Amino acid sequence: MPAGKIEVSASAPAYLETAVTGLEISEGESKENVVLSLKRGKELSGRVLEPARGTGVPNATVSWRREHDASGQSFMTSGSGTFMFVPNSSTTDADGRFRYEGLPPERLIFSASHPDFQDATKTVDAGSEAAVDLTLSVGGSIAGTVVERDGRTPVAGGEVSLEEQGGSGTSWRNDAVRADGSGRFRFDHLKEGRFRANARAESGRSPARDVVLAPDQRIEDVLLQFEGGTRIRGRVTGLPASRLGGLNVFASGQDFQSRTTTSDDGAFLVDDTPPGALRVTASTGSLGRSVGKTVEVPEGATELPVEVEFEVGSRLSGRVTRAERGISALWVSAGPDPPSPSGSRASSRTDEEGRYELEGLADGAFRLQISGENVNVSRRVTVSGDTTSDVALGSARVSGVVTDAASGE
Repeated sequence: MPAGKIEVSASAPAYLETAVTGLEISEGESKENVVLSLKRGKELSGRVLEPARGTGVPNATVSWRREHDASGQSFMTSGSGTFMFVPNSSTTDADGRFRYEGLPPERLIFSASHPDFQDATKTVDAGSEAAVDLTLSVGGSIAGTVVERDGRTPVAGGEVSLEEQGGSGTSWRNDAVRADGSGRFRFDHLKEGRFRANARAESGRSPARDVVLAPDQRIEDVLLQFEGGTRIRGRVTGLPASRLGGLNVFASGQDFQSRTTTSDDGAFLVDDTPPGALRVTASTGSLGRSVGKTVEVPEGATELPVEVEFEVGSRLSGRVTRAERGISALWVSAGPDPPSPSGSRASSRTDEEGRYELEGLADGAFRLQISGENVNVSRRVTVSGDTTSDVALGSARVSGVVTDAASGE
């Protein structure tokens, strides 16, 4: 670990987490006999119930958060995408029961969710209450039909997306279903709020449509009609011919997102793009390079040629070590500093000797980020031609013992 002031924390089942802060540690120093005393937390049990008969709901997800916390969920990003993470979560048993130990003695918000119902929440004083029941609800629904440009022909198998909109237009939830053979679609178990629906298929896409849903309301007549747009006929250049095929291409604009891959010669197509600014990005994968450009799609244009070029660029390389030993399998990435949507980016992992290499960067300032198990380093690097930036991680060490605050054991 790096030298300086550090915090050491400890946790255990049925105990409250504790921490020792402000420990001063020098480079290469070993800090011994650090004691962290844990106190037992509160216990609470309960059931998740279905609304009609009041019976228990098995396999429901239950979680809790402190009353002053803004949200009980966060998001994690990996090479496969972005996923919602719910801390302090558990699953109900066959009778809908759940149990928690080690709770802080304060007001907590408990939530329950299940794919067949609308979520339920309840605030509980864990310092004085030991049980809570959470009754789910059926919720509202939004249903409708996807049709072609003629307004009559149903789009069987079209993908329909429904996004829950926050107060500022931010998307909080994104569900997707396929239309049936009659072009019909349905989203159930929705809470009240504002939603945005749109549909897409090989034959086109529909403009986004906003829908306002009241509590437990059933809306059955949402019509999503395809409309024409501009075809982007693109090509990726700047890479060896053997590497032009299978690249990921992303296009995004106002109420529009699309993803495709290149053919063996680097060509790609994006259909039905709306007029206005469109961001087109090509990527060699999660461990590699990406480059993008913003183009203006003219109103009424049927086709627009776009070239996305991987420039030769400069190279940033180096070695990540701790106590002069290379650290393997660390995630290394470099992006423009300050951030710029048009700047070049690259990422890779360190090899068995801790070495990394990032190619195709433009000359200039970059933010080099290195992350992995117990590693999170960020530094500013100026790239010009072949640039080397070695990173030596701190080698300080802290050890100690975790005890029961009541017994001292």
